[in-house]
Amino acid sequence: MRKLKEIARLCLELNLGVRPIARVCDVSTSTVSLYVDKLKRLGMTYPQICRMEEEVLSRLLFPKEGKTPKKPLPDFHYIHKELKKKGVSLQLLYEEYKQNNPDGYEHTQFYRLYHRWAGKGDPVMRFSHKAGEKMFVDFSGDRPSYRDLQQEGPSRRSSSCRCWGQAPIYSPEPLRARHKENFADCNVRVMEYYGGCPECIVPDNLKGVVPRACYYNPEINLTFAVIAEHYNIAVLPARRGKARDKAKVENAVLQVQRRILTALRNRDNQLHGSLKI
Repeated sequence: MRKLKEIARLCLELNLGVRPIARVCDVSTSTVSLYVDKLKRLGMTYPQICRMEEEVLSRLLFPKEGKTPKKPLPDFHYIHKELKKKGVSLQLLYEEYKQNNPDGYEHTQFYRLYHRWAGKGDPVMRFSHKAGEKMFVDFSGDRPSYRDLQQEGPSRRSSSCRCWGQAPIYSPEPLRARHKENFADCNVRVMEYYGGCPECIVPDNLKGVVPRACYYNPEINLTFAVIAEHYNIAVLPARRGKARDKAKVENAVLQVQRRILTALRNRDNQLHGSLKI
């Protein structure tokens, strides 16, 4: 930019070509060609250009184009809140965004912007678990069902899943109900199956373990407390509403739902008589 007036003098006063001007000013020929073309389009003489300040001349030769209007940003807080609802996907929210903003971001950029926002607003720390330290316990939201020929209508069963923290070993088991006795028995059976006890059991605040949920000091029910004392293990319920405290078993429940319950979705299970668990 500082050599604009010199290029103007050599071009308009001396009528030099692009290559000689480039050698004199030590500028690339492509740049000189661009400047010479704009100077000629400007239609001013060299004395007029010489009296102008370089900044004014630069604005005349290279006027700033009007900024293109920015595309409307998605409402990331709304998207993050809606994703917590059952059945809501990021694809559905993108389609709603495009319906309201036809000139908005496309699919790939929409996903990239949201994941960038979510990564900054909700950081996640990776946990490393020691072998045999913790066993995470949880129930599946999607419960399997069976049909008892001695009873009318389908019966529903709760599916419990346990997962060791250090190794991805899953132990799913169906239960008649989520009573504290059934839940205590299934934990005893899984420890017998594994042939050992963990140092800690990490359940959520289900009624079978915690009669009344408390954020700071949850109270363990008597049945499960006796089992914990007998096996010399600690019970560390996850914080209320903090599913990431037991992320291992959350993923295990997801795999059980996908690999077992979904695979049996069209199978009609019939039982003759009562089912003993």
